[in-house]
Amino acid sequence: GYTYKKTTFKVNGTPNPIEPPVDPCVTKNYIITEIANPNPNAGKYIEIYNPECAGKVIQDPIEVIRYPYGSSNHVVVTNLQGLQIPSDGFLILCKNKQQTDNVYGQGTCNVEADIFPSSSSNTGKDSYAVYDFYGRIRIDLYGSKNADNNRNVQNISNGRAERKTEYLDPSSYWMPEIWNIIPGEGTGQISLSDLDPRTWTNFDPIQEPIDIIITEIIDTDDANGVPQRYVELYVTDLTLHGTKITSPYKLVIYPGSYTVPRFDTAFDLQGITIPSDGFIVVCNLRASTLLPGKCDFVHDVFYGPTNSDGNDQIAIILGGENYYDNMDVFGDIGTDGFGTDHDFEDARVVRKLGYITPNQGVWDPNQWIIYRNSNNGITDADPSQWNNNDGDDVDCEFIITEIADPVTTPYGRFVEIYTPFCGGKRFPINTFLVHWDPNDDVDAPSDPIDLSKMTIPLDGFFVICATSDEDVNNIYVSGTCDYFPSSYNNAANNKGNEAVGIIVGLPTSSFDILDIYGVIGVDGFGTNQDFGDGRAVRKRNTDDGDNGGPSSVWNPNHWIVVPGADGNGSATVDDCDPGEWKDEVEPITPIVDDLVLLISEMATPYDNSANNFIELYSPNKRNAVIESHLFLVRWDGSLTPFSDALDLKGQPINQNGYLVLCKPVNTWSPSDKCDTTTSSNLLAKMEGDDRFAILKCTSINPYSPSECHIVDVYGYPGSDADLTLHDFTNGRAYRLSQYNTPRDDWLAEEWNIVVPQDTTDCSPGNRNDPPPPKTTKSPKSSSKKSKTVRRRTSSRNSVVQQTAELYHHNHYLRG
Repeated sequence: GYTYKKTTFKVNGTPNPIEPPVDPCVTKNYIITEIANPNPNAGKYIEIYNPECAGKVIQDPIEVIRYPYGSSNHVVVTNLQGLQIPSDGFLILCKNKQQTDNVYGQGTCNVEADIFPSSSSNTGKDSYAVYDFYGRIRIDLYGSKNADNNRNVQNISNGRAERKTEYLDPSSYWMPEIWNIIPGEGTGQISLSDLDPRTWTNFDPIQEPIDIIITEIIDTDDANGVPQRYVELYVTDLTLHGTKITSPYKLVIYPGSYTVPRFDTAFDLQGITIPSDGFIVVCNLRASTLLPGKCDFVHDVFYGPTNSDGNDQIAIILGGENYYDNMDVFGDIGTDGFGTDHDFEDARVVRKLGYITPNQGVWDPNQWIIYRNSNNGITDADPSQWNNNDGDDVDCEFIITEIADPVTTPYGRFVEIYTPFCGGKRFPINTFLVHWDPNDDVDAPSDPIDLSKMTIPLDGFFVICATSDEDVNNIYVSGTCDYFPSSYNNAANNKGNEAVGIIVGLPTSSFDILDIYGVIGVDGFGTNQDFGDGRAVRKRNTDDGDNGGPSSVWNPNHWIVVPGADGNGSATVDDCDPGEWKDEVEPITPIVDDLVLLISEMATPYDNSANNFIELYSPNKRNAVIESHLFLVRWDGSLTPFSDALDLKGQPINQNGYLVLCKPVNTWSPSDKCDTTTSSNLLAKMEGDDRFAILKCTSINPYSPSECHIVDVYGYPGSDADLTLHDFTNGRAYRLSQYNTPRDDWLAEEWNIVVPQDTTDCSPGNRNDPPPPKTTKSPKSSSKKSKTVRRRTSSRNSVVQQTAELYHHNHYLRG
């Protein structure tokens, strides 16, 4: 029943204690859970699992055997009899224990064995089994044991195979469906960081079926009779654009009347990254030469899918030679195409817009257009675009369906255009989105955005966002914005008072208005077209039967506008729905931003400039987040406007009402004295002769004077502070705690300026007025002239003397 370890004796004859007996393993439920075959050899291993025998000794002659690729004989890799299975139930076989442990950690490998052949013959297609030598029973098997099988589906060259976690029982025959395999019949590979010996979790490389469709096929000859061919595919799920295809999809050809595809000439889609526009263009060599930069891949294989002469069927399949499904096809499988409705010899095939669902291998000629004769050349091709501009096309209508200026979030502004019939097409030539500045010539639109070369997504919505600021991806779903204008002044960056239109023609001379929002030449503030801090949404159905169609003259009855002429309500980014058309718009209660925020302390301690900090204080908020676009700005020297700006939106106000900004590397202890760190020049270049202010802006551009005003200020903007009343070089400036009202003009008597001061003299996150400053300390070193003033005060008269400069700067900010 039990296995005992032998008693050993020390040199002096004193026996070691007999170790307790170890239970034998009596079950044979050994399963292979993972086989890893990366580069280098130190990373290779086989993982075997038997949780019922964790901590027990294998008494039976259990072997691990290998069926080499191309051979009908097996070889013994190792015999596990007598081994104790670790407490986690896993046995790891490796080529070199020390090397493998160096890669994955000590104790990873349990058994050294020749698990893989030499690198010269390691194809990744060997099969492995756990074998009961006495019972002559194969307990568990990975791969085919037949020598004549090509074994592509089990291929783990530079890859891995991991058993799916739901398959806990051994299998004595090969079941590829219970395994996740890389590359398998694909082209992927893995690195050491992808592997997890002694852990069994599904890495699940097999995706849910994705919709990949064929959208265009070209078969034409150049002037010398050389075929120039390509196949264009499209992934309809926008969220998958830019991601990798991990399932075994293939582009194949069914030659002539074949009922099975040719796998030897297939183009493997597994492992490739879907381009950001969703189109995958696979060309033959000649097409890649004639279409530079248009081909994503070159696949110039004779009898391949990119070299059909027009009588073959082109398909996308999922799977391999042993099992596969037809996902999408052009042509009737099993029927030679010559002279049929799917003959595309010397022609161009385009899928009709709107048919975006894979046809599962069922041919429907009504979903396709075949261009022949004069309209078939490479000059008519449009790789990575989807257009079928035949004479039966419906006219495209372009309408503005939503314009937004979300409250407190100007970087969330956008214009939404919708076309009900032309998703997937390009905008017509000389189509522009424009706006009319009420202060300019009423006939001339401003800042035209050329839409001509842009392709409309298949859902028909095209969203132009005001800015490419990274905050956009934090407020809307990634991919919402189809275009970001390069200019700050554009139709989408609208404060709610300007007319916006879609025109065709030349903006500087002659054009027609296709659709418009607002009245040209009228400042919309306070009128029925005012959507400032809100949104305007086109009605789908109107009393006059317009039903949401385009109009060259604005009709306010066709729109729901918040706040509109009565000024009631507003809309946040959560109320907006770019890429959708919902006309159920209810005004919401305006958000009241009642945050009070002021500058309370700044310090440049002489002993360590790394501890420079700026302290802001809110007398009325605790554990809050700044929701508005408040900017902390700094004036350096006598520069006007300011030198540096930091957007405070999203920054935290702590439980005591403070926001303390520190340098990224500092020695403050405890470290929680700093609420946030910033590498901004606000701190990096702060020396004490600076002036600071908090600005509140209605846009994300604090350098636009007309959109910002001063909330609170320290010092006199526009004058160099060196050795002046508000210079705190090598020291600190702190606001006396009884002053809790922000000021847009600086009052020196609210402040104490103390120099010199070191780190221990400063109190970030604390507004308790300190005791009188020390008088015996002198700075150790400074790049500036040392200061000896301990506290500076000012009469009201000294403030008045500099009013002109401050007024000049405030006037600049307010426009």
